[in-house]
Formats: sequence, structure tokens, C-alpha cells
Amino acid sequence: MNGIFFKKSLFLIVFFCFSIFVFGSENYSMGESLFKNNSPEEAIPYFRLALTEPDVNKMVYNYLGLCYYQVGKLQESLDTFLKGTTVSGTNKRQLFYNAGNSAFSLGQFDRAVEFYSYSLAADGTFSNAVLNRANAYFNLVQYQTAIADYKQYLILEPNTDQKEMILRLIALLEEEIVLQEQEKIRLAEEQER
Repeated sequence: MNGIFFKKSLFLIVFFCFSIFVFGSENYSMGESLFKNNSPEEAIPYFRLALTEPDVNKMVYNYLGLCYYQVGKLQESLDTFLKGTTVSGTNKRQLFYNAGNSAFSLGQFDRAVEFYSYSLAADGTFSNAVLNRANAYFNLVQYQTAIADYKQYLILEPNTDQKEMILRLIALLEEEIVLQEQEKIRLAEEQER
């Protein structure tokens, strides 16, 4: 009798472990399929379930964060990307970049700069992070730093379709910096009078 009970118990344990593996990957796969078919709202519950399962594909943080972003849940998006950066084996470059995009969309330009910089620490040649960080610096009215990043972007992407527009923007920012300096001098002279 003990032999039959042992065999049944062993079978149930093996079946249960196999089921978790099969169905666990099924949640991730279903979420990925829905995401790729432009159904982020429907994909979210599957990715959330997949996060509760062992040995889930590490891309789940990126996909779930992107789903939240696409449906306008920007804070959830940011939180998901940042949580993913704390997990071993995830793509830190991409997760920090996407966290930067979420922070930028939330109007948190200083945090966006921070996250783009972390992305660049993982891969200094990631041109999209350089460009987006330049845009965040622009919004922070840190024009000198923005210009440096725009120039770095053009070094990394010399054939970009945006080249002429970025060159015009750099010229305008350089003019603005000169005007700001002239205004400071004028105000200082006015105060001396």
C-alpha cells in the first residue's frame, strides 16, 4: 500500500511541477502575444501573473512596463521598469532607458536624466539614451549640457534623419546662451547705477 501511495504522490509532485512550468510560461507567452498584437490592456494581467511565477522570462518587466506606458499608466510603468532593474539577469540598459522615458512623460526631467545616464553607464554608445537625455536637459533649461549631448548624438548617429533639425536646435541654443549672458551683464550694470 505504501508503494502505491508513494508512486501516486511522486506522480502528482512531478505533474504539479511540470504544470507550473508549462502554465507559467503560458502566462508570459499569452501576454507577449497580446502585446505584439497591440493589445497592451489585455496583456497586463498575463504579465502580472507571470511575475508571480518562478523562472519567468526576464523580459516580463520590459513588456509589462511598456504595456502600462501605452495605456497611460505612467507611474506604474516607471515603477515596473525600476523594479526590473533590481532583478538579476535583466537588460539594465533597456529598463533604465524606458524608465527615463516614463519619467520624461511624467515631467520628471531630472529623474529622466538620471535614468538615461544609468542606461548609458550600461552602454555608452546607446544613441537613443543620449538624444533623450539631451531633450531632458533642454526641458531643465540646462542648455550647455543639452548641446553637449546633442553633439554626442550626432557623433554616434552621423547619418540620422534628424541631423539638420538637431544642428538648427544647437545653433538656437547657442544663441540663447549668448543672449542670456548679455542679459545678465545688462542687469548687473543696471544694478550698479
